[in-house]
Amino acid sequence: MPVNYLASVLWSIAFIVAMPMAMAAEQTNLDLLIDEAIANSPQIQSSQNIWRSRKYTALQSWALPDPIVKYSYYGESIETRLGPMEHKLGISQKIPFPGKLLLKGKSLSKSTEMAKKNHEIVKRDVIKALKIIYYDMFFVDKAIDITKSEKLVLERLETIFQRKYELTQLPIQDVISAQINISKLIAKLYSLEEHRKNLVSQLNSILNREVNTPFPKIEMIRNGHFNHSKNDLYKMAGVSQQELHQSKVAIKKAQDEKKLAMLNFIPDLTFGFDYTTIGNGRTAMPNDGKNAWVGSVSLNIPIWFNKLNYQVKEKTAQLFAAKQKYTHTKNIINYKIDRIYHQMELSKKLMDLYAHTLIPQAKQSLKAFNVAYEVNANDNIGRYNAEQMLLQSELDYYKAMTDYQKSIAQMERLVGKKL
Repeated sequence: MPVNYLASVLWSIAFIVAMPMAMAAEQTNLDLLIDEAIANSPQIQSSQNIWRSRKYTALQSWALPDPIVKYSYYGESIETRLGPMEHKLGISQKIPFPGKLLLKGKSLSKSTEMAKKNHEIVKRDVIKALKIIYYDMFFVDKAIDITKSEKLVLERLETIFQRKYELTQLPIQDVISAQINISKLIAKLYSLEEHRKNLVSQLNSILNREVNTPFPKIEMIRNGHFNHSKNDLYKMAGVSQQELHQSKVAIKKAQDEKKLAMLNFIPDLTFGFDYTTIGNGRTAMPNDGKNAWVGSVSLNIPIWFNKLNYQVKEKTAQLFAAKQKYTHTKNIINYKIDRIYHQMELSKKLMDLYAHTLIPQAKQSLKAFNVAYEVNANDNIGRYNAEQMLLQSELDYYKAMTDYQKSIAQMERLVGKKL
């Protein structure tokens, strides 16, 4: 068997031997990329700081309103029995009705919790996008390798055709046809290499690297098995899914805000203290010129009932909307889990079909052509077709593997945890 032929097809079985080591290296590389994305992604950093700002906002809500200090100067003194009033210094503090500050703080704490869940959503979105780009890049790398191998096989065939044409054993059309197919493969390589550059740019953007930072070839990806049932996934989503948690918290927040709106019918109290300085009078009484003080209590009167009723109705509508959003979110998540689960099953079936049936059959067919070729070296087209079938079967296997891992990444995002 010719040496150049061996070079063109030996790679097609090498991945079976090297897969365990390559998979382990892939897992390490992918985990490092995920850690880098979590540490450097501007999206993640932004959502984390929004979450922090909500925490500080919630902490402010427990404080009472600022006290009010006032000073009065009597331009024309008001005479009293003890002397003229000259200055007055006062301070007042509004005290909301008991329960209002508590409910306001609980509502803003819910906003903090929702911001935290949104931070987790952004983080998982970034991880999912990173994984999908990484797996797409793996497939493009394999497609480039296989296309180059197919091009080598076709170039060998074109050389044979050229030699037979020179010996007038083959028409020129066969040579031209082989050359056209080589040109098509070159064009395909251009397209694949350009696609890889775009994927590298996307990956660098997620990692917050320079856009032109090169990325090494991905030799193999993890090909682990997924052993969760749909019912398991539904339960996981109910416990871990971030959007569902957000919707649940939004319901509790709306409930607190409705209670707070109902408390607005109850007045708040304001406590005050005034101190008045009094000048010397003209009497001989012992308390002549003695300063005076006064304490006060006031309350607002919530008489605009239409406004208050509308506030309650507003919060009631928001509560109903929050409950409906939770139901809608749950339905959408369950639908997507079902859809992606079936995509995973299809990819898994295709992987098994290619790995255990089509690729072995293609190898067997190629082996048969090689045996026949040693007897009759004229069936170059048949051997080329057998080689091409093997290469295409392996490319389809890698495509199914890539789709399978991408589906797992999407499922992890849906259930809100690593699977």
